[in-house]
Amino acid sequence: MRQALMAIAACVVLAVMGSGSALTAPQPSKVPVSWEIEFDSVEPRAVMVRPEGESKPRLFWYLKYTVTNHYRDKEGKNHDLAYNPSFTLYTDTGEVLKANMAVPEAVYQQIVKIENDPLMISPAGMVGKDLLHGSDNAKTSVAIWPDFDPKAGQFDVFVGGLSGETQIVTLKDPVKENRKDPITGEAKEEEVKEITLVKTLQLTYTIPGEASARAHVSPTLAEKKWVMR
Repeated sequence: MRQALMAIAACVVLAVMGSGSALTAPQPSKVPVSWEIEFDSVEPRAVMVRPEGESKPRLFWYLKYTVTNHYRDKEGKNHDLAYNPSFTLYTDTGEVLKANMAVPEAVYQQIVKIENDPLMISPAGMVGKDLLHGSDNAKTSVAIWPDFDPKAGQFDVFVGGLSGETQIVTLKDPVKENRKDPITGEAKEEEVKEITLVKTLQLTYTIPGEASARAHVSPTLAEKKWVMR
């Protein structure tokens, strides 16, 4: 099942194939071995919005970010890159939220007013578009989530689509996954022995205060690092 594989990819601890060493988590290369996009962001902010058709305002969170393509190949040639962003939020209480899923349009429009940034692009406008080389072609957008568990004191945001580095790893204990046949459409169970991990940026935030004051507090960045997931 897909959710099982996502969980494995998020916290996988695997042995190196053919070695007798202790279990170790795969780590990204210290020096980039593939294309990579520069990512800058500010701390997430809360925004109260009353979506159309609803009687009460709701709390949402957004992360404003800028991506820049400085990638050059081994010969020093500049390259444009296709950008397909993904943002997944994990709380320390176990909640998982993907950004920009079923977010009312009114939320983005309110963020546009708050940020007053004429160059900001909507989340939908970022997907699958070429990111041209150079600082002059940097793009700014936002990732948006509904409010998460008020009991959470810390959360991680995993930012995908920033690197082409991957690692194929063998699962110590293979898992079963239901997959559809691409021709017949019939579901069949397959044993998954390997998964592909992708170099992903992990942003860890702490969030202070009581749940009742959530709309008025600012999360603090505790750690920023690359991981394989």
